[in-house]
Amino acid sequence: MRKWTSSVTVFAITILISANAHATPKNTISKQQCLGLDHKIEQIRAEFRAGYTAKRGETLRSKLKKLQEHRFKCKSKRYPTH
Repeated sequence: MRKWTSSVTVFAITILISANAHATPKNTISKQQCLGLDHKIEQIRAEFRAGYTAKRGETLRSKLKKLQEHRFKCKSKRYPTH
């Protein structure tokens, strides 16, 4: 009976630790990461206006999407992005 109890205890602790690890975000956002996002987005938009190849356009769209998603997270935390 004692061995079963210790196994359950170890299992429960393992579950709690792993649940806590999943609860903490891997990509925490800091104010430093948010500064300058507006400028980076504007640079990509300027490249769109200047013209680009099809491959470069795909790359620019991908970068712009990631930056806009990051900016949204920053704005949600009320961090400055300028």
